[in-house]
Amino acid sequence: MYKNILMVAVALILPLQGRANDLHLTLPEKTHEVLAPKANAMNLKQVNDMVVNDQVDLQISYERLLQAHKKIGEARAQYFPYGLGTVAAMYFLNVWNPLILVELVTSLPSKIYNVQSEKNMSRAQQFSNNALKENIKNQVAHLYYNVLQEESALKLGRMELVLLETLYKVTEERVLLGLSTEQELRTLEVRLLDLRDICLKFAGYLSAEKAAFNILISQNPTDGKFTELQTEGLFLNPSDFGLTSEIIKLNALDRAPEITATEYMITAASRAKSSTEWSILSFSGIGFGYWGRVQIAGSKVDQALLNHEQVITTLGNQSYVINNSFHRTLDHFVSEEAVFNDTAMFFDAELARFTAKDIPLDRLVETGILYIKDFRELVSAHYDSLKQLNDLERIALGNVRISSLENDKVEVVYSGLSNNKYSLSVISDEEAKSVEYVFDNNGFAPMTIYNHSTGFGIVLKLSQASNISGHANVTMKSGKIITKQFKF
Repeated sequence: MYKNILMVAVALILPLQGRANDLHLTLPEKTHEVLAPKANAMNLKQVNDMVVNDQVDLQISYERLLQAHKKIGEARAQYFPYGLGTVAAMYFLNVWNPLILVELVTSLPSKIYNVQSEKNMSRAQQFSNNALKENIKNQVAHLYYNVLQEESALKLGRMELVLLETLYKVTEERVLLGLSTEQELRTLEVRLLDLRDICLKFAGYLSAEKAAFNILISQNPTDGKFTELQTEGLFLNPSDFGLTSEIIKLNALDRAPEITATEYMITAASRAKSSTEWSILSFSGIGFGYWGRVQIAGSKVDQALLNHEQVITTLGNQSYVINNSFHRTLDHFVSEEAVFNDTAMFFDAELARFTAKDIPLDRLVETGILYIKDFRELVSAHYDSLKQLNDLERIALGNVRISSLENDKVEVVYSGLSNNKYSLSVISDEEAKSVEYVFDNNGFAPMTIYNHSTGFGIVLKLSQASNISGHANVTMKSGKIITKQFKF
């Protein structure tokens, strides 16, 4: 009897290579596999091309997005009802991400005028549709990253379940030796059953979410079962995002299709008013309703102008809000990365001690569970930062990354000419296609230059006391955009 107890005690101390579950010995490799690239998986660009393309009517794409959101919302309500269900969901994800469906960054009342066939209104509608396409892509990106985020959370949850099962078996043996109590074993059993229940519910929800996603990309149920989304294993580097809030705002205002749409609406309203005023020359005469019609037409012009200003203000404000939100999310990711790195070092040290037979298996497994939890929070923060980055790229309608290496490849040259005239030009180590100059506060509108032979130069007239500042967006023939700030 004493010999059997001694053998069990030795088994608790020594590395148990013969156990069925040895995840604790290969935990770092196994956990990082959730970010490994998948074979034959669709990336975000491929998914967006399936949702928004020339072969699919924009309204159909929008309706599919609505259906996907509705089905995902129903699945959440079914598997994670408010209360305990919400707590269970947050066990996997730090923040329960709400699905917020937006039609446009700003609302464009394109049906104010009964002149839909008029050319300017048609152009306004075209740019409104462009904005809607970008918003659909942005929403698709959120769903795409949600699926990846939740897939990784479920995989890591199942790994945690394996470790808990190992810990339960070890604790059973410790109870036989009198090293643990029955109460400790029962507490561990409750943890095990709770996590198993959460994993089952989350697997069901994720299956429903993928089915809804298949509706979005027009996959039939048979093909949809084999749909795989490509993981994003490369973490964001904060040093790549050095553009100021002002530059983000100026780029957003310069590129926004919503603003272009409002400008066409102003033109349409002005022409409608002019047509009403000229109707005095018609054979029917002025008539009793003439001045009323002129006033209504004039109010439509005023409304179009006010809407134009509102769009500019809203876009500018949103650029600040979204940029700040992105950097807060990025800061959160950095803090989670620091916490996980400390946990990883601790786990490596404990694994070395376990291999050297200095600590028992249960202590290593508990450390492994902590390792999985911190890694899950890191991965969750990683995908949150990618969603916020997509929001920022949507509002800026372009790349918002900047690196010192790329920035050094571009130089903005400033030189004085006669009669208070000054020139700006760009020198680039790579072959550039165009340069857009955006100014901070000199009263100059953005200027885009395509003439390579002049170094994409422009001439400005300034007072002698004036300073000039802003940034140049240099578009390379490769498609890459490098932003270079300047101040003279």
